Parts: sequence; C-alpha cells; structure tokens
Amino acid sequence: MVFRSYRWPAVTTLLAVEGESDEACFKVLAVRCGYEEPGVIVLGKQGVLNPREIAETARPLLSKRSDITKVLVLVDQDCNPGRALQAQQTAEQLLQMRVVREVAWCVVQHELEGWFIADSHAINAVLKATTHPPDPQVTCKPSEWLKQAFRRAGRRYNKIIEGLSLAKEIELDVVAARNPSFACFRNALL
Repeated sequence: MVFRSYRWPAVTTLLAVEGESDEACFKVLAVRCGYEEPGVIVLGKQGVLNPREIAETARPLLSKRSDITKVLVLVDQDCNPGRALQAQQTAEQLLQMRVVREVAWCVVQHELEGWFIADSHAINAVLKATTHPPDPQVTCKPSEWLKQAFRRAGRRYNKIIEGLSLAKEIELDVVAARNPSFACFRNALL
C-alpha cells in the first residue's frame, strides 16, 4: 500500500478593513496568526459596507496577486448589533459578484481596541504603567478607554503607533479567550 500526502492549495486572504489604523494592525495580527503576506485594502467610507466599492478597491490588488482566493471583511460593531447582518449581507453579495472563490466576514467587538484591552499584560507593557482594562465584551468604546488610560499615564494614544505596538504585544490565545470576535478572526483566516 502506498500513501501519498496531499497538500491543499494555500488560501491567501485579502483583508478588507475600515481604516488606516486597522490596515496596519490587522496585517500584523494576520501575520502573527500564521499568514505570511496577507493583502489588505481599506474600505471606502468608515461604517459603510458597499460590496461594489469593495470589489472595485480589491480588483487592482487581485489582478497583481493571483494567489488571493478569499476576502475577509472585517468591520467594527461600533455598539450597533445590526453590523453583523450588514457584514453577512455584504459577504454574500461579494460571493454573488464572484470577486473571489470565498468570502468570510467578522464583526470586531466593539472596535479593534476591544481586542487589545482583552490582554491587560500587553496594555501594561506598552503603557509602562499598571492599569486594569474593563471587560472587552461589555465596553462599547474601548478606544476611548485606551485614550484615557494613556492620558492618565501622561501619554497620548495614537491608533497607528500604539495600536501596532499592542498588536505585536498581545497574547493571541488570551485575547481569543476574552473576546470571541478575535477567535472569529483567527478561524476565518484558516
């Protein structure tokens, strides 16, 4: 009997995110989750999910990167429970448009910073002070909490600079356990 190993073709994901700070942080987080070089595009107007705009924004990158076979739409919940339905409908429309073979979506609870505050050790390391972050599943505006925490420490919170530091510092398993939307992100990358 002969056994042959078969490797499934690698799925390379294009991350569709809402803003410039999200672009940098999600790319770092995807790499930390095992992706070598994910593509990233920034959605048009923040908070607006327009499948046609996503497709138009994605096409130039997709034409250069034939390895991209999946789009992962990542949006903030922004304290709006209806965002999950919007993201799901957008993903379904992108599939119907045949932009790529596979489309997934993940609603970040409540903002990207909700993932960061899930790991108090990472916050304390970047902040260089001791603080006790609130529950990431309950806090509607974690970015506001981070701004206040940095202000109390005599620093200014910059979403790109400190966001990248936190994205590099957080313990992925801790964040996945404390914020289910991060577990969704990791699973959607598979």
